[in-house]
Amino acid sequence: MKMTKILCIILLIPCLCLTGACSSGHATAGNTEANSASDTNYPNESAFQFEVSRESFDIKKGEMLKIDCSLKNISDEDYHIEHGAEAITYSYNGFGEAIDSIAVLEQFKSNSEISRTLNIRADYSGTVTVTASIDIKPSKHSDQYKTYTFKKDIAVHIIH
Repeated sequence: MKMTKILCIILLIPCLCLTGACSSGHATAGNTEANSASDTNYPNESAFQFEVSRESFDIKKGEMLKIDCSLKNISDEDYHIEHGAEAITYSYNGFGEAIDSIAVLEQFKSNSEISRTLNIRADYSGTVTVTASIDIKPSKHSDQYKTYTFKKDIAVHIIH
């Protein structure tokens, strides 16, 4: 009986060590940064340029706001990225658009861009906040990532 307990303890110690090692290198759900123990070099935000075509609108109620948006990779590097069904989204006076929660994994090549044209009915004066959000991953199937979020506010003035 003593020999069985000793054998169990001897086998249990390496298992616990392996379990700790397996979990130490991964980002957890909701964590926006990779574990600091990682030697992954993530780019600075200056590697990307986020632009919208308008800063403000003077528009009649019910007309459409047309906003061309783009997130450009202006670096000399290609990156593995993940984002929602739309990398570029918006909210209008705090109310966000409904987007499917499908994850898209793609390569964001040097000097390429992600673009979207928004067509929004102008119902109220206020602010349209356009957001681009991507997760940079060290490799295609890595669990580690760093989230990059860019925002632009656009003033909407309803005229009569």
